[in-house]
Amino acid sequence: MAPTALLSVSNKEGLVPLAEGLLEAGYQLISSGGTAAALKAAGLEVTKVAEHMDAHGLLLEMQAEMEMLSDPKMTHVGIGFAEDSTKVLVVELLSESSLVVNTFQPNEDGSIHVEGMNLDPSNAGLYAARLVSAADPKKVTSLVGPANMTYDKSTHRFSIRFDPPPEEVFYAPDPKVLELYIRKAQIDKIAYGEPSNEKIKVEQLIPVTRLPVEYMPDPRIVKEDAHDLEQFERDAKERAERQEEERLVRLAQQAAKKEEQ
Repeated sequence: MAPTALLSVSNKEGLVPLAEGLLEAGYQLISSGGTAAALKAAGLEVTKVAEHMDAHGLLLEMQAEMEMLSDPKMTHVGIGFAEDSTKVLVVELLSESSLVVNTFQPNEDGSIHVEGMNLDPSNAGLYAARLVSAADPKKVTSLVGPANMTYDKSTHRFSIRFDPPPEEVFYAPDPKVLELYIRKAQIDKIAYGEPSNEKIKVEQLIPVTRLPVEYMPDPRIVKEDAHDLEQFERDAKERAERQEEERLVRLAQQAAKKEEQ
C-alpha cells in the first residue's frame, strides 16, 4: 500500500507544488474542504474525506493530544495514517531525546560525518557515538569519543567523525544502528576535538539516541537516475543497431569485390 499524505491548509500558496512533489514521491493524497477543491482544480488526484472528518481535528481531537504534541520535551514526533471509505486511522509516535541528528552521510575518504543539536545542554553532554549491528548490538563497527567530536556552545550544535569503518555501513547486508551516549556530570569539562588515549566505556554512560542507518534516496534523484538509465539503454541499442548495419554493409562490399574478381 502506498504511503498517504494528509493535506489541510488555510493559505493555499505553494500547496500545488507540495502536492505534486508528494505524488511524484509515491504518496496518495487525502484532504477535505477547500484544500481538496484546490487540489482537484489543479488536476491532481486526491481523495476527499467526508466533511465531518475535519482534517485538522484528526490529529488534535483531544486536549490531551494537543498538550502532548506541543510539549517541548517531545523532541521527535512521527505521525502515520491510513484511510478507506469509512475511516481514517492515525498513529502518533512520540519520543524524548536530548540529542537530535539531522545529517548522517559518508565522506569521499570513506569516513562518516554526523551533525546534530543538543536540546538539553545543561543536563546532557554528548560523550560517545558508535555504530553497531542492528541484529547484535554487541557487534560494534566503530566507537568514538570527544576526540572525534566538535561542539559549539553558542548554538549547541555538534558534529561527529567516524574514521573509515572496516565494513560497509550504508548498504550493509547486516544493517547498522547509530547510538549516541551522554554524561550528566562535569559537562563543561568535556574536551571536544582534543587528542585522547581514553578508552570509552559506554556502560558508564547514558544512551539517549538509537537511529537505524537507512539510505533514503531523494525521489527526484531516483527519477533522474531512472531517466539516465533509460537514455543509456536507448543509446546502447541504437549503437548496436548502427554497428550491425555497418557490419552488413562491409559484408556486402566484400561480396561485391569477390564477384568483380
